[in-house]
Amino acid sequence: MKKWKAFGLVATLLFGLHGTANAIIVPLGEIGSPGSYGIQNGGLLGEFTDQFTFSISAGSAFDVSAFASTGFSNRYGISDMVGSLFQGDALLFSADAVINTLPEGFPSTDLTMAPFSLGAGDYRWVLTGNAFGAFENGPTASYSGAITFTTASTNVPEPESLLLLVTGLLGILVTVRRRRFDQDPT
Repeated sequence: MKKWKAFGLVATLLFGLHGTANAIIVPLGEIGSPGSYGIQNGGLLGEFTDQFTFSISAGSAFDVSAFASTGFSNRYGISDMVGSLFQGDALLFSADAVINTLPEGFPSTDLTMAPFSLGAGDYRWVLTGNAFGAFENGPTASYSGAITFTTASTNVPEPESLLLLVTGLLGILVTVRRRRFDQDPT
């Protein structure tokens, strides 16, 4: 049995190094407090689909943002890079990467997900693309970045704010009614 496991591991590494299909699944775990998690994959050639899975604890909510970049290079890159955020099979957000170029002509493929509010549940951030190298035996493509969880910005007012609002509206109502009563000649 160990012999077959070793064979499978070697075969997986060989296929990965020769650029057939690349895929990683990285469990980030349960998110219970704000933080940032580094994401990266190196040695990419060919099409790839990488998944970064996480869950948010019951009763928690976070604003989630993500960024991934190949860095500037004219020797390798990633075309058609897309980042998608899923909850189960439901697509919540998807973005295409943008290619930024230095004045010297070196391109960088950059993917950004603006803050997105998430509540409790299971999620996955999926990166797909087609990695290439300029030379047959040259450097392979890679990316690095981060997924960041910050405290959710909620627009739900606190009870004290609601009480203050209702008190203010009642005060305005009383003032308007008194003015009408004072102006009524009958």
